[in-house]
Parts: sequence; C-alpha cells; structure tokens
Amino acid sequence: MKTYITLLVLMLMLTSCSGKVEVKKKNLIPLPKSASADAMKWIPGKYLLAGISEKTGSIFTLDVSSGKTKRLAELSNSKSTNDLFQKLCIFPDGRKIAYTDSGSLVFLEIESGKIKRIRTEGNPVFVCASPDSRFLAYASPKGVFIITLEGTGNRLLSKDPALFLQWSPDGKKIAYVKQPEGKVKIYSVEGEKLKSFTDGAQGLLWHPDSKKLLVAKALEFGIADAEEGSYFRLAYFTTLPNPAGTADSTWLSLSPDGSKVAYNFGELNPQLEKNDKGKEEKVYYQENSDIYVLDLKSGKAVNVTGTPDDWELYPEYSWDGNYIFCYRKRQSGKDYVLTPMLIDMR
Repeated sequence: MKTYITLLVLMLMLTSCSGKVEVKKKNLIPLPKSASADAMKWIPGKYLLAGISEKTGSIFTLDVSSGKTKRLAELSNSKSTNDLFQKLCIFPDGRKIAYTDSGSLVFLEIESGKIKRIRTEGNPVFVCASPDSRFLAYASPKGVFIITLEGTGNRLLSKDPALFLQWSPDGKKIAYVKQPEGKVKIYSVEGEKLKSFTDGAQGLLWHPDSKKLLVAKALEFGIADAEEGSYFRLAYFTTLPNPAGTADSTWLSLSPDGSKVAYNFGELNPQLEKNDKGKEEKVYYQENSDIYVLDLKSGKAVNVTGTPDDWELYPEYSWDGNYIFCYRKRQSGKDYVLTPMLIDMR
C-alpha cells in the first residue's frame, strides 16, 4: 500500500510538472565579478559563501551583504585541480572547509585560517563531511574511505570508483554514484551495502528525512526511495527532443526543509543547418537557461528569474532558504562572462 500511494503521488507531481510553468520573477542581486569562482557553497549559519577558484588559485569567502571577499588559502597547484565543486566541502558546523589540493586532503579552519593536510589512500576526488562534523568520507581511485579529522582510522567503505558522495542527515548512511555506469549505491557507515539502483545518475542529494534521494540524470531528475530502491522522474532539465543529446547542466539544490528543488532549465529551439552531405536538417540549440523552483508537494514549478536573453545556472539554496545563489551567463564578444547573483526568495 505504501509503495502504491507513493507512486500515485509522484505520478500526479509529474503530470503537473508537464503543464505550463508560472513565471514569478524574484529580485536578482548582482555580486562582484571578482567573486566568480569554479565552485561556491554556503557556509551554514552565515551569509557567507566559500569559493575555490582555479583562475586565482585560491580558496576565499564572499560576504553577500557587503560583496567583500577574503582570501583564506592558496592552492599549491591550481592547474591540476579539475571538477573543483566536487573537491570543496563545507562542514555542517560552519567552522571548517575540506578540499583536495595536488592529491592531498586539506582541512581549513575558516576563522583562524589554520591548515592541516592529512594522508589518504590515493588522490581524493570527492569529499563530504558527517552531519556532526567529526568525520569525513572521501573517494579516490582506491575506493570510498571514512577518516577522522585527525587523519586516523582511515577505513575502507567500498572499492567502487565513486563520485558525488553524500552523507545522510541522520549520519547513518553514505550514498554515491558508482562510475562509469552511474549507479546509485548506499552503504551504512559501518560498511554494510544497503541498496543499489538506477543507472545514468550524474549527481544526488539526500532529503532531510534520510529516506529519499534526489537524483540528477543527463536530461531529468527524480526522487529515489533509499529504502525500496525505486526511482520516479519529477521533471526535465530541458525540452531537448533528441534523447542522445545533453542539457547544459544537471544541477540541483534542495531547500533546507526538503520541500522544494531549485534547478536550471533551458528551452531548445530548432535551426536548419546543412550537414556534411549538404542536406538541410534540424539542429537544436539551447538558447537560454532560467532558475526554476519545483514544489515537491504540489508538483508546481515556478520560473524565478525569467530572463529570456540571459542564462542563469548552478543554483545553491542558502542555509535558511532565504536566498538562492546562482551565476548569470552573458556573451561578451566571442567569450562568456559569469556574474555571481543572489535570488531573494523571501
């Protein structure tokens, strides 16, 4: 009965998502372009964002009220750091940052700037902290490990090549995406394999109840039941008509209470172009991207940026849900310029 009711509710949500989306433009607040980074995350309990930038080779904070930035640390070899968002972890206590730098795992105290490097098994490629901020899980080519902040108890959880590690809010489980097939796997922190389901996942987030996961795929996202292993599609990232194509990004952010999902969505429009044989065919281009918020209870999606001539990407809910951080993308000559933005959701 539980499974049937869940399926019915999610089917109703999906049906409503496919209808016309309402546009409710929120106040957009531009932030200094100097604060642009490869990855930005909110520091819990503060109106501060922590960023990691390959361009400047640094870790820094951004005060959203003043627009001021503060450099915390230098990356020893910024050119060797790719997928920087994966390598930046803000501890739930809001006091520490963990990141990887030249194959090392680094702890940084935000207030004092004190840095500690610890030895790991292989080069870390993804890190996440436990809800009590006492432990860290990391993924390396040798598998998934759990380690203390003192660098002790380096314990193997799984030998899988993994990305997108996520510690459940109740502190009992760790979920990740196994590469390369994109299978979602869940382990207890003691090392017991609990569930394995779906393929093609490119990201995931735990719901606050620790019973559900929000799963991102190439063209869609949905809810996965962590106990039953089922998956139901909620919405699309784009109106892409070609299943072989990809959307601009598969980026999700869950509101603090778990009731809403922020994502970027782009319409695609066809253009006639000549192929290699000189024959005209339709080619689809994504011409813009807005930030949408989907209510998980009603299934209603709202466009909160509504800027047809600009792109808004990579939404990140603040710790209290009052703001969404994102980037605005505009073309400048042959290049694109990213401007950090705040969406006022109050």
